[in-house]
Amino acid sequence: MKNSIKTKQIIIALLAFTLAYFGVQKLFFNSSDFEEIMIEAAAELNESCPIMVDSETRLDNAEVIDNDIFRYNYTLLTSVRSQMDVKGTSNYLEPLLIDQVKSNAALQIYRENRITMAYYYYDKNGSLAFKILVTPEKYNN
Repeated sequence: MKNSIKTKQIIIALLAFTLAYFGVQKLFFNSSDFEEIMIEAAAELNESCPIMVDSETRLDNAEVIDNDIFRYNYTLLTSVRSQMDVKGTSNYLEPLLIDQVKSNAALQIYRENRITMAYYYYDKNGSLAFKILVTPEKYNN
């Protein structure tokens, strides 16, 4: 499980860097609004999707919702919601994700624009297992 956690943390950091890279690039070289920057960052990330996070988790895509939510959609390839400890898994992952958003320098531009980072996890049957929303209120504490 610790290898799985480390792998997930590395993938989260890489995704954060990718978002920040394209966000900063567009911010300095294009005067479009931040929603457009996020849409382009999601499109760039989606060109690499699906991405295996670990042997059980796949990042399927990313999308921008409204103008202030950047959403990642994951599939838990070996899990079925009815057989999962949904609350335990969510409670375990949430502080890790909050810490990543709060401390990753590559995500500073998203914090400055008060973007909510949304992580949606689907089971192997395509049913929503759980979601974690890392809101500005959570990462600015």
